[in-house]
Amino acid sequence: MNVSSGRSARRFGISPMALTYPASDIRKMFTLAQDRPEVVKLTVGEPDFPTPEHVKEAGIAAIRDGDTGYVANAGIPELRDALAAKYGARWSRDLTAENVVVTVGAMEALTLALDSVVSPGEDVLVPDPAFPNYYGQLHRLGARAIPVPAREEESFKLRAADVEAALTPQTTAIILNSPSNPLGSMMDADDV
Repeated sequence: MNVSSGRSARRFGISPMALTYPASDIRKMFTLAQDRPEVVKLTVGEPDFPTPEHVKEAGIAAIRDGDTGYVANAGIPELRDALAAKYGARWSRDLTAENVVVTVGAMEALTLALDSVVSPGEDVLVPDPAFPNYYGQLHRLGARAIPVPAREEESFKLRAADVEAALTPQTTAIILNSPSNPLGSMMDADDV
């Protein structure tokens, strides 16, 4: 199958969005770094410590007990209750399980959040540099990513003045990521 042109690709069912999805160079970086021990690898968030024993035991017990099926779409109710209680207390908010959705990871959470508030043609402010998948998510929605510089002299935190300067009449969201991916910088309440 020749999918070199948009027209022939569409004939085979490949969407224009998929054909123009912004490619990430992360795999190229993996390859370049793999044989260089002097390179500090800040790529995939793999822990540098073993899985704790109690976590392994809980997984084994779940398998042994047959607790391996699907759960409720928004997550296990008891987990949602516990998360609502924990973060409600932390943030002094009246949260319930109805305010909590458990996702399989940050990308699913980001996808759900962006799907909820962003429409085609709207702008979303994104830290620069940023996790490449932010751009793909916004492309998928037909939105524009507006970069906001994370400056070294500001410890790679976004400055309010830069955020304000980047705002447009079409801005509907600002992606704040702390700790930053890929920089690792942390924002505190005063920064936000």
